[in-house]
Amino acid sequence: MGARKNAAKNGVGHRRPAPCDRLNANCSLHYRAWRTDDIDPTFLYNATVLRQNVILQRKFRSAYRVATRNAEDIINKNQELEAAQMRLAELANSDFLTGLANRRRFEQSFANAFGAAGLGGSPFTLILLDLDNFKQVNDVHGHDAGDAVLQHVAVRIRKAIGDRAGFGARLGGDEFAVLLWETFDGSDVAAFAAELQDILALPHVYRGETLVARSSISLGFYSAAFSSASEMFVATDKALMSHKHSDEIGIACVGA
Repeated sequence: MGARKNAAKNGVGHRRPAPCDRLNANCSLHYRAWRTDDIDPTFLYNATVLRQNVILQRKFRSAYRVATRNAEDIINKNQELEAAQMRLAELANSDFLTGLANRRRFEQSFANAFGAAGLGGSPFTLILLDLDNFKQVNDVHGHDAGDAVLQHVAVRIRKAIGDRAGFGARLGGDEFAVLLWETFDGSDVAAFAAELQDILALPHVYRGETLVARSSISLGFYSAAFSSASEMFVATDKALMSHKHSDEIGIACVGA
């Protein structure tokens, strides 16, 4: 008797359930009964399927956002790569000093034009020119001045061509070339070459100094008499050299 009193006093032994404990137990029993007895299994299945669909839709949206970002990144990278490739191709076909086409591009275009004309395509004209006293400019004023003159010449060639079908190229040193397409009128081409020669004869100003570098020019008109592009180029170049070392005024022509 004393032991039970001491146990009760110290809180040891069986405890009489509190009203809230009985309420929680009853709620738990009712919940289990509701889960197992009151809900239609079809409803539970549909609810489970719906929940899974919601989860899958969330995952799909998340995956779609990631894929969209990745696709945009790929598109941007491809565009950057294409731009870089175009820039490299441009650099590979351009003269580093003047920005005109280089000899490689000129030779490819010249050969293509000759082949097309030989198959009945439009005629074209090759214009060759070089500067008469460029060595003197280099020797007296230095190579920086010579580079400036070459750059000025390139600018004037571009402006002279304007919206004509064709382009200018630097072949090396002070040697330049112009290819003109669809040159049906030889007199118009000759007038263009004369105008270009006058433009190139204008003085160049470099660091306050006036530099003069006139040019010699030859025209090579396409003709079926030329057996190859190389033969046409050599003939035009020989005409240029002969004219440059003579006292003749004007422009040399071949193939006309």
